Amino acid sequence: MATCNEIIRCFWPFPCNYGQAQKWINMAIKYCWFFSDGTKLDAWYSVAHMPVDEFILRAAVERAVIKRAHMSWSRWDQHTYKAFQDEIRDHATKRRKTPLALEHDWWMEEAAKPRLVKSVARIAEALSGRHGV
Repeated sequence: MATCNEIIRCFWPFPCNYGQAQKWINMAIKYCWFFSDGTKLDAWYSVAHMPVDEFILRAAVERAVIKRAHMSWSRWDQHTYKAFQDEIRDHATKRRKTPLALEHDWWMEEAAKPRLVKSVARIAEALSGRHGV
């Protein structure tokens, strides 16, 4: 919590919400673990929170882990963020997984869905036409 508040303070006067600050921390832990040999960060892996984005929210709602949030994850306050992470950790524990392992599974499943593949293809097509590639 203190680290999130420090990140928010560093960005003042630009808006940075708790959800955004927490995502930075969670992704940093995830990437450090992923790109290391793992042994130095194994203790972090089991206690790290699940990074939140639209893929993860969609997966959590589809699996009835949470109800659809009434606001974007990037606008969450500390209470909303903690409630989400508590639900995720409970769900992951019941499946004998860590939140980061669950996040990897869910994110890959969401990314492979046809609606998303089509969206990415349309974006790539639009960009290639714009840049003459």
